[in-house]
Amino acid sequence: MNLPRRLQQWEALTLKVGAELHLDPALLLAIMDRESQGGESLDPPGPGGVGDKGNGLGLMQLDRRYAGRALLPGDAWKDPETNIRAGARELRKNLDRLHGDVAAAVAAFNVSLDHILRAQAQMKPDATLEERVHAFDAFTMGCDYVADVLERRDAFSRPDNEPDFGDIVMGRSAATG
Repeated sequence: MNLPRRLQQWEALTLKVGAELHLDPALLLAIMDRESQGGESLDPPGPGGVGDKGNGLGLMQLDRRYAGRALLPGDAWKDPETNIRAGARELRKNLDRLHGDVAAAVAAFNVSLDHILRAQAQMKPDATLEERVHAFDAFTMGCDYVADVLERRDAFSRPDNEPDFGDIVMGRSAATG
C-alpha cells in the first residue's frame, strides 16, 4: 500500500484484521486516517488518545455516546489491535446490514445506521456511486466523510511504486485536512 508515514505502523494490524473480517485494509486505514490521522490528532496523540470532546475513543474513534457502537469494557479501547478490531466489526456489521454497499457502510460508521437506511430507501435503484455518496454525505460530519474516506482508500491502494502521497490526500495537507 501507498501510505503516509503516520499510518505505516498500523498497516500490519489492518491487514490482519481485514483478512479475518473480509474487509479491505486500505478502507480501514482510510477511516482511521479521517477519524484520527493514525492517532496524531488525538489528545494525547497516539492510540490511547481521545477526540470529539472526549467521546471518540482511540484510532478508530469509537463513539461512547451511541448505543450499538462497538464499545469495549474499561480501557480496552486504548489497545491498537482491540480498537482497530472493534471499528472493523462495526464496519463489517454495517456492510452486512447494508447489503455490501461500501459507501453506505462508511457513512453509517460516521453517523447513525438508521439515517443511512432511510437515505438508502429513498434512493432510486439505479443511483450512481456519485449520487449515493452525495446523498449519504448529506448526513455525515463535514458533509464529505464518505467522499473523503473513499478517496483516501483509493490513494492508499495505489501500488508502492506510484508517487508517494506522503501527508497529502485530496489536495489538502493533513494539518489543514
